[in-house]
Amino acid sequence: MSALSELIASKLSGSGGGGGGSVTPESVVAATGQMTEAQTDRMRANIVAAQDALRLTATPTAGPSETTLMSGTWSGATWEEVRRAVLANRLIQVDVTGMGPVTLVYNAFPETSVDSVCFSFESEDTVVIARVALYSNSNFTVYLIARADPDVVTVGGSTPTIIPEANTIYECGELTSLTITNPPATGAYSIVFTSGATATTTTIPATILGLEDFAAEANTLYEINVLDNRAVVGSWAVSA
Repeated sequence: MSALSELIASKLSGSGGGGGGSVTPESVVAATGQMTEAQTDRMRANIVAAQDALRLTATPTAGPSETTLMSGTWSGATWEEVRRAVLANRLIQVDVTGMGPVTLVYNAFPETSVDSVCFSFESEDTVVIARVALYSNSNFTVYLIARADPDVVTVGGSTPTIIPEANTIYECGELTSLTITNPPATGAYSIVFTSGATATTTTIPATILGLEDFAAEANTLYEINVLDNRAVVGSWAVSA
């Protein structure tokens, strides 16, 4: 029996002082005012435990594509119910067909979407890190953040154009020029190359932060690491 139930029962039975009586809003307020600190903590725990997660069902209609693991539609609540749950810090359980239930606390983003924290699950015998986005039009997307083992791509030629994909390492040789185009907005990837006696020229989108002033120097090995369009660069001198 909860602390609140015990106090109400004592009011009805006449025990605990004050005699019996009917349960009214006023008597409930009076009862809660008589609680000890321990009873108040118990009541709060009971209320939290009784507040079930908002349960939704997500049905994929499209499979993997670049940084998207799956996408489709969600149901089980109205958009306003989802928003209220987010603002109240309630858990939201999304049962994704083919992946299983994922229980998450969502981060509130613009009024048209909510975005989960990152979580991991097993897909085709590979552990992946992903996140779920729900949208007000009842669509959802599971985004790939990283796989446990990244793909390694050997890039041929001295003037490659790379369209990077998440969770991929691009290993190049000595380059005359390097062009990066259409980088993914989310996910991690790396590009490794050597700038020879004549420095490699680079063409890099402005959307990749941290590379605005990048200029390769001669006789240098470079490793460019990008996460969610934020880049850091490592460099090591090599023999001419």
